Amino acid sequence: MVQEKAANILINLQHDDPETFLKMFSKLGDTVAKISHASVIQKKWAAEMRQKITTTANDVLKTVKKAGLDADTAAEIKAKILGIV
Repeated sequence: MVQEKAANILINLQHDDPETFLKMFSKLGDTVAKISHASVIQKKWAAEMRQKITTTANDVLKTVKKAGLDADTAAEIKAKILGIV
């Protein structure tokens, strides 16, 4: 969405002020690269968190089963942990 708005601003600048357009066009490329990089980092972080939460849920499941909880209760606890993802 930010990229689209920036592109629209540049399109308008192209008609109004060609010199400013050329300067801003260069900056837009850098901005788009930074936004894309941030998006990749955020997606990687989210995937890592999902993996950690899943691992933790499985560990909790094993622990509560060892403690004597029935399978249904253990599955419910796991589902609640995974529900935060």
